[in-house]
Amino acid sequence: MQWLLLMAWGGGVALCPKERLSLARHAVAAGLIASMLTQEALLWADGMLNLQTGLPLHLCGLAGVLSIPLLYRARGGAVHGLIAYLAAPAAAAVLFFPAVMQCSHPMLMGLAFFRLHVLVALVPFLLWRMQKPLPVNPRGALVLGNGYLLAVEGVNTLLHTNYLFLRAAPAGTPLAWLMGRGKGVYVAALEVTAMALAACLAPLYRRLNRLIAGNRSACSRYVPDTAPCTIRRRGSAR
Repeated sequence: MQWLLLMAWGGGVALCPKERLSLARHAVAAGLIASMLTQEALLWADGMLNLQTGLPLHLCGLAGVLSIPLLYRARGGAVHGLIAYLAAPAAAAVLFFPAVMQCSHPMLMGLAFFRLHVLVALVPFLLWRMQKPLPVNPRGALVLGNGYLLAVEGVNTLLHTNYLFLRAAPAGTPLAWLMGRGKGVYVAALEVTAMALAACLAPLYRRLNRLIAGNRSACSRYVPDTAPCTIRRRGSAR
């Protein structure tokens, strides 16, 4: 299911004409909202909606919330960096190692879960297609990510929750293997992975931004001839 959603949404974002990218933005925002509300509604219908399950404190859930205003802002700041360097790669990885919450409507839950993660993974690409440069300095994203990690750890301690899977990792995922080595190893591995991703993505984002700059430069050099056409009369002074 996730790969069909990725092809459908990814193809739509990649092939959408520039003059219709605003419609793609509305579609992605609506898809994010629908995905999150569907999951909340399914949990509520099964009596499973509570502080342990309903808060958008997992990285991809938080990114889904933050992506909606980001799509409509001229500048994203640190939030753009958080999504581009941490949330989008994490959402892409989840497609390979999904941990869908069980409920009485598994197909609907799976559809909403995968659609959310596909869209979060595509948000930086859509913003780039909308001529919004990708963040090239990952330091702000890493600092914000560490602050977010500490805040979620505080919430988990107060509410006895498991956001960011800091208490128990989903079975059958690489996170579970890391957690089995101890929480310190688990958190250190997350930190190292985030820094490695940032080091790989920053030069890629710089190259993609050069494409935007090149397109803008080409457009600025093209000045159409709008001077009115005049017809000289015979015998007129030259």
